[in-house]
Amino acid sequence: MLSLIIIALSATPDAGTRPLPSAQQPAFLDVPQALKRADVPPGMKALGVPVKLSAVVSKLNVEDLKDHYERAFIKAGLFVPTDDELDSPTSLEQVTGYDAKSRTSYSVIFQPNLDGTTTVMVGMAALHARMPDPPPFAPVFPGATGVLVSDAEAGHTLSYSVAAKPDEVRAFYRDVFTRAGLKSTADGRWEDPASGHWLQVRVNDHKGKSGVVVTGSTPGAE
Repeated sequence: MLSLIIIALSATPDAGTRPLPSAQQPAFLDVPQALKRADVPPGMKALGVPVKLSAVVSKLNVEDLKDHYERAFIKAGLFVPTDDELDSPTSLEQVTGYDAKSRTSYSVIFQPNLDGTTTVMVGMAALHARMPDPPPFAPVFPGATGVLVSDAEAGHTLSYSVAAKPDEVRAFYRDVFTRAGLKSTADGRWEDPASGHWLQVRVNDHKGKSGVVVTGSTPGAE
């Protein structure tokens, strides 16, 4: 589940980059050879679960980082599922660990950069503090799995994967939004002319499925 939460990080408005050191977190989540860090504002919840998210740029490559976290998570006593056991709508490499005692999930997703650095998307989810699931704020393509709704001060995010082609997903939202009276804007958003609130859909192709992230504005946040 947390892997989907972190995917939402890339679709949220920029939280701003600040110098290290990082916010309080377990030592096994520390990013080696870190250069800079950006945090999502506190108070974010996903599927009713409180989460902490950040993105850290490291000098290391993806292979070295993945090896580092696999060893660090195992050494910390976390359960680390294999790649085949993870259902993620992204093609990016990742490592996820679960602490059964504290009921906390930890994930890191690696995005290689053109300059040879790697952006490490880090997340912690406090599953023991889960609240009732929030309803989706936008329609979901039929047959979707791994549906995740997250709320933060900056906006809402809906993430899921579905066994449909990206063009089919885009056509679905184009039809639904048009019938709802939303207007397409030049920056790829769908806006409500009356309120000014907007929705935006991002779709990527991954292993024969579509990974979908829908973001929406929060009333009064803009």
